[in-house]
Amino acid sequence: CGTIVVGNFQVAFWSIACERQTRRLREALFRSILHKETSYFDTNKTGQLNTRLTEDVNKVHDGTGDKVGSALQFFLLLLLVL
Repeated sequence: CGTIVVGNFQVAFWSIACERQTRRLREALFRSILHKETSYFDTNKTGQLNTRLTEDVNKVHDGTGDKVGSALQFFLLLLLVL
């Protein structure tokens, strides 16, 4: 019973941390785009910037979250076994 509770807590914690980090990354990238010179937008298409912003942040989101927690748990378990 305790394992289930701790496991759910771990997944929830890492998911929340991932969402917060993703939000911060989106905000930082958006601020960066807002501070670009006008000539930057002449050479880069707006749709391309939008797609890049969305896809890159989603890749970071997909690669983190509960996966980081699981990897950390596995690594710590490996250290304890050795």
